[in-house]
Amino acid sequence: MPTREQREKQVPQSLLATYQKSVKSKAAAIKSFCIECTGYDRKVVRDCSDTGCPLWHHRPYQKKDGKEEEDEE
Repeated sequence: MPTREQREKQVPQSLLATYQKSVKSKAAAIKSFCIECTGYDRKVVRDCSDTGCPLWHHRPYQKKDGKEEEDEE
């Protein structure tokens, strides 16, 4: 099992801040999990069809009111 530091080395620089926040924020932890699960592709997270995942309803980048959610970072 890789350590947190080893995983951080694999995270794209543009998403590293979110990954590092994940230890203090539930929302950032969910975002980090989903991003890592989909190979760091936001579009795949938004279009995820794995409704069996316990985080599916909480995943980031979902379309809200007809438009894609903006990333806060």
